[in-house]
Amino acid sequence: MRRTLRSLCVLGAVLAGYLNCGHTSSDVDDILNGLTLDEALGQLFQLETPSVMMNGQVLNQTSLARFAKLGIGSYLNGFGTFDKNGSQENLNASEFRAIIDEIMRVGLGNQPLNPIVYGIDSVHGANYIGGATIFPQQINIAATFDVKYAYESNRMASDDTAGAGAKLIFAPVADVASNVRFPRVQETYGESAFLVSRMVAESVKGIQKSNLVAACPKHFLGYQSTQSGYDKTNADVSMFHLVNNVLKPFIAAFDVGALSMMESYSSLNAIPMVENKLWLHTVLRDVLKFEGMVLTDYKEVQSAVDFHFTSKNYSSALKRAIMAGIDMSMVVNYDDDWIGIVKQLMQEDPSFVPYVKTAISRVIRMKKKLGLYTDPYSGKELLAKVGSQESIDFAIQIARDSIVLLRNTNDTLPLNKTSKIFLSGNAFDSAGQQSGGWSHVWQGSNGNEIFSKRITILDAMKKYADKLTYTVGLNISEEYNEDEVSKAQGLAKDADVCVVALGERSGTEKPFDIDDLAMPMSQQKYLDAMKMVCKKVVLVLVQARPRTFNDSSEIGAILNTALVGPFGGQAIVEVLLGMYNPNGRQVLSYSMRDGQSIVRHDTQVDTLCNYSPCIAEYPFGHGLSYTNFTYSNLKLDARNISCTGTLTISVDVTNNGPMDGKEAVLVFLQQKVRTYVPEVKNLVEFTKIFLRVGEKTTVTFILKQEAWTYLSPDIEDMLRPVCEPSEFFVAVKYNTLCRFKGEETNEMCAKFDVV
Repeated sequence: MRRTLRSLCVLGAVLAGYLNCGHTSSDVDDILNGLTLDEALGQLFQLETPSVMMNGQVLNQTSLARFAKLGIGSYLNGFGTFDKNGSQENLNASEFRAIIDEIMRVGLGNQPLNPIVYGIDSVHGANYIGGATIFPQQINIAATFDVKYAYESNRMASDDTAGAGAKLIFAPVADVASNVRFPRVQETYGESAFLVSRMVAESVKGIQKSNLVAACPKHFLGYQSTQSGYDKTNADVSMFHLVNNVLKPFIAAFDVGALSMMESYSSLNAIPMVENKLWLHTVLRDVLKFEGMVLTDYKEVQSAVDFHFTSKNYSSALKRAIMAGIDMSMVVNYDDDWIGIVKQLMQEDPSFVPYVKTAISRVIRMKKKLGLYTDPYSGKELLAKVGSQESIDFAIQIARDSIVLLRNTNDTLPLNKTSKIFLSGNAFDSAGQQSGGWSHVWQGSNGNEIFSKRITILDAMKKYADKLTYTVGLNISEEYNEDEVSKAQGLAKDADVCVVALGERSGTEKPFDIDDLAMPMSQQKYLDAMKMVCKKVVLVLVQARPRTFNDSSEIGAILNTALVGPFGGQAIVEVLLGMYNPNGRQVLSYSMRDGQSIVRHDTQVDTLCNYSPCIAEYPFGHGLSYTNFTYSNLKLDARNISCTGTLTISVDVTNNGPMDGKEAVLVFLQQKVRTYVPEVKNLVEFTKIFLRVGEKTTVTFILKQEAWTYLSPDIEDMLRPVCEPSEFFVAVKYNTLCRFKGEETNEMCAKFDVV
């Protein structure tokens, strides 16, 4: 006889019965009542594809049937690479879909009420699906200060992913970058909670636009707030900072309807997030009223035993996780009887049963919202657009607008394409380095082999530069070879300008940890060797995080291209040759001193600027242009406003330079006095404008109470907006500081009072 999930309500006694317990909607109950107990409990677990695959390509029908009988409701991850036409490539979208559809078919054949939901890390495009377009990383999208790029790139990635049959995307990354040594800062939208929140909200809307795919913002909470800068380490963070910075992007994601969320595989204030009831239940469910599904990060239930050492066995860890608020456990050891573990836990403790039913119900509710019970094979019509030229062109446009011109001494840039240009460096011909981690494979690649479609710096330079010479000089293994360096110096002597492209090896997560931010010594030596013989040096940085180097005084120009993606070489060369005006801005403060690597724009070393510089060499918001934008006529529509009032700000921006261009207009607030130490400045608004030569426009912003209130960190009053009457300064432009000195004469500062 088929047991219904109502069995759960009396399972502590007899593992049978029909007593209703816990509150779920009638439509969810209808599904629950059609499942066996094992099938219902199977919704709690997500298996990795190796559990049902042979050689990463072929389904193991025996294993697949076994897990279908158990009712496993979710799988994740990409499929293994294989040799196609002499190169390693991921399965394409059609091949990907064929496997997922077969997993679905077998599962539905066993139980029509158990469609699987397939999860995947489509974090900068559908990056695990062969032939799909890989976009620049999130850090580049943030550098554009143009939210349409977050929306559209995620919409395209979602369509490509749905076309391949996967309906749960582990994105966007909603972490606020706190330490630039962290091996995943490139996956964030930067260090400003306001900027991150705006970009995250647009990303979620883009992913869920088709109603076929669920967004899963991650990593809740404080994952990148670790002081050590190493992956998976504990973060000791004040409650005030957590609720007023780290939490805000998640609130933004929930406000626009994110259907799921992933917790972090780290600990926060010495409590593993997977067991953290304060944040996963009290804050998430009781205060924020989030109703979506909560998923663990990779093997995090087991990590409570094997890494965090807070649970004595897997049974205890699973119980604590579900009672804390976890609905689905990502990747359990599939040879263990996890469903049996849940049954045993419920027999031993009947009070655990409602937690289990609630978790299962949330999984089912998400599947219903995705339409999996009515059309489990939806999205096939999207296959034809996977990897379209439209998406490639869009990826290149994002790259163009994300490149940050850090330095341009004596108008070194733009280069004349008729000049003698010498190109070299370990990143001069590497789509892998341009793309970073999560590009076809987890750690990415350092060459071109797995990128059948690409435009490297060398590819683009060959197309546009009339008198180009090139050699690698320093290869990707970063071995300083005297013969290679001598060859490079010989070519460099004859050039008008040397373009040196240097950068990090591709990577992410624990394997990408570093001990300091300094460029590898071999890169430092190679750069010095070029400076010795080159008439002019242009440094192109292809890197996941802001790496430091010894001396930039002899470098004419520096471009920070971050991770522009496999087609980004086109954008880099267009900027170098003046075919496109750079307009990206730093979203991570970039200091040449490793000791200031954790100093953000809102927390300076010396708040009075008396003993050390108040800003890094290239602070948040910094970015040069080939034209000149001037700001004038800053106006506020009021000097005194109530806590619940609004403030209208306007400023004139004029392009007084020689080239049409885009400009990110940034508005910050600085509070004079507050109970909690006020930030040096907070980004509260921004927009991107385009002005032709000689054109002038008035940019207007309307600020609301969120700009001058903070969220209460007190447990009994959590997240209540608090307004403290005070004097405030409006500061327009990234390098404007009003609170401490210069406010009387700086025309980009304006005062108002909240009364």
